Amino acid sequence: MKAHKLDVSKALPISDPISGQPLDGQFVYADQLKAALGRAGVHGMTTDDVLKAVEIMREINSGKGVLYLTPADFQWVLSRVNTVQWAIASEALAEFIRDIRDAPLVEMEASDN
Repeated sequence: MKAHKLDVSKALPISDPISGQPLDGQFVYADQLKAALGRAGVHGMTTDDVLKAVEIMREINSGKGVLYLTPADFQWVLSRVNTVQWAIASEALAEFIRDIRDAPLVEMEASDN
């Protein structure tokens, strides 16, 4: 089975978007992805979206560090990330968005799930 492979174990240093000065903390992919999936947006979430978000957040919380998403689930995750109104523009956020958009489609082994 083919699936999009997404590394959610990644964490990047963060910096002030204006000065470029390093800030305390890290931009943690797992946390940012869970936040994007859990945001309802202006019109709320459908029951199917709630169930899908919880399912994927459980997988993130499993600690495996990698998500294998079916093409349909990948498109759903991508649409959730693309609809978030991010508060700031930063190098870490840009890399996060590119990494999600460019998640490779790989042949998934039975042991990968």
